Amino acid sequence: MTTATARAVISEHARIAWKRPLILLGAVIGVIGMQVAGLITPLFLKNFFNLLAAGPGVHTTNELLYALLFTAGGWLAYWACNRIEHFTAVYIVSRGMSDAAANAFSYMIRHSYQFFTDHFSGSLVNKSKKFVNSFDRMQDIVLIDFLYASLHVIGILFVLFTISSLLAFTALFWFVIFFYLMVVFTRLRIPLQ
Repeated sequence: MTTATARAVISEHARIAWKRPLILLGAVIGVIGMQVAGLITPLFLKNFFNLLAAGPGVHTTNELLYALLFTAGGWLAYWACNRIEHFTAVYIVSRGMSDAAANAFSYMIRHSYQFFTDHFSGSLVNKSKKFVNSFDRMQDIVLIDFLYASLHVIGILFVLFTISSLLAFTALFWFVIFFYLMVVFTRLRIPLQ
């Protein structure tokens, strides 16, 4: 009996996820929208407080109202993108897990009777359950952890470049070193097959 490699499992999960490209695109757009709204809203809020701190008579009420409306719009956009991402992620995971279960069952059913007499059926069920549940974990890792964190780092670097390029390059160097060490220690702790 051969063991499944990490590459084979990841490619199977990717194949299952790509069956629904529009929903997957919606999830990615939701994550990108959350990051953009999450990074721009504090700038609108800063503008609002700067207008308030300027004192009475310096700015009109319309400027304060517009600054407040842009801030509220940013929060609303963040909420809407968050809901889009959650809805599409749940849809992808639920459909993907059912597809993975169907694939695992169809793979097992193609085996001979001798295969089932030689292997304990509980371990086969447990392995197929792990394969199906790993789709949910992989989807969360890719969409929420990796993509969200990558976009957050890119947004932070963009804001830092507008403030100070030296500070931005220092943060970029730190991010690269941190990511490299994270990959090295992860491979030491959990080697890929």
